[in-house]
Amino acid sequence: MNRIKVLIEEEQEILREAYRNILSEEPSIEVVGVSDGECISKGDKEGIEKMIAETDPDVVLLGTKLVQSAIITGLEVIRVDFPKVGIVLLSAHYDAEGIGRLKGFARNNARGAYLLKYSISTAKEIVRVVTDVAEGQIILDPQVFAGLIQDSDLSDSRMSELTARELEVLGWLAMGYKNAAIAQTLCLEPKTVERHISNIFSKLINGDAETKHPRVEVALSYLKASGQLNQEVYRAN
Repeated sequence: MNRIKVLIEEEQEILREAYRNILSEEPSIEVVGVSDGECISKGDKEGIEKMIAETDPDVVLLGTKLVQSAIITGLEVIRVDFPKVGIVLLSAHYDAEGIGRLKGFARNNARGAYLLKYSISTAKEIVRVVTDVAEGQIILDPQVFAGLIQDSDLSDSRMSELTARELEVLGWLAMGYKNAAIAQTLCLEPKTVERHISNIFSKLINGDAETKHPRVEVALSYLKASGQLNQEVYRAN
């Protein structure tokens, strides 16, 4: 089995070394390069193209303090020139401007993870995020997801009624995770996850719940709201 090749760019040395050490110890992952934030974070097209061509990563892990416009420029270079490369964006903070900059990119990107750094608390979690993105998943931090649907045609939908934790649980549910796996990932009791899912069902399920599987229905709602499912496919279901 081929190992997942990861390119790391992080401006903070302590985090850069932490990511390198954690991922290097995982047998299924190979760290192919480490940068201090001089290419992607600054939108350096020539530098990005050279770095990715030389390292040939499956996933780029980008750590930053804020989502600046130059970062989106850099991510667009990767998306257009290297569409098979997955992106894990870890930001220390998301402000309104950062969310706005991320909206268009996140909705057009085929796969990736967009998370606040404090959402990742264990080595196991960062490994899982990298692995899931390499497999084509999209992972959104609840705060990022809320920002992406805000001020859009989905802003008045029932999705906006979910709490941050419910959005987080729904995101993992939409990726096919069972209750026990969600509980383990989020460090919650299984009964707590069950309660969150029950709340999600009550807030999102339409009147035709008897003819549709609730777990599938809410997953489709999430995928539609996060831009991973077009309107035609959603309506067909």
